[in-house]
Amino acid sequence: MLGEVVMSVELPKQAEFEVIKEEFGEYRLEDGTRIRARVFLADLYIIGEDAIGPQIAYQVAVALRFIVPEEIRVKVKEKPIADRVDPKNPGWRRLKIECVKPAESHYIIDDRYELVLRLELLGAAKNDNYRTPLYTPHYQVRWTTVASIEPREDRQEKST
Repeated sequence: MLGEVVMSVELPKQAEFEVIKEEFGEYRLEDGTRIRARVFLADLYIIGEDAIGPQIAYQVAVALRFIVPEEIRVKVKEKPIADRVDPKNPGWRRLKIECVKPAESHYIIDDRYELVLRLELLGAAKNDNYRTPLYTPHYQVRWTTVASIEPREDRQEKST
C-alpha cells in the first residue's frame, strides 16, 4: 500500500542458561504440614537493558511436596475423595506459614549474569472435609518467585 510505514521490530533474545544449583526449600504450616519445594527456570528472554542491568522475562516450574503429619491423615481417612475442591466450598481454612527456608535456584545467564530465583509462599489454606486418594486433606498454596540478576563480575568482586 502507498504510504504504509514499515516498522522494524527487534525480537527479544532467548538467553542460554546453565544451572549452578537448584536447592529445596522448606515451609512449615501451622497444622504441622511441611512443604518441600523447588523452583526451576524453564525459559528466559532478555527483553531490554537499562542502567540497573538486563530486563528479563522468565518462566518457571515449581515442584511442591506436602508432608502431612499422620494424625491429620487419620482424621480425613473416612472423608469423601475429591480430585478438586471448589475454592468457594465452606470447608476451606487459611493456615499460617510458620517457618520458612526459601527454595533458591542459581543460574548463569549467557556467561554474563548470575540469576537467583527465590520461591516465596504468600498464603496457604486447607479443606479437610474431603481427602485426596493418598489420605491427605486438600491444600492450596499461593506463591511467587523473586528474581535478582547481577553481572558475574559484581558477584566475583563481592566474594573477594
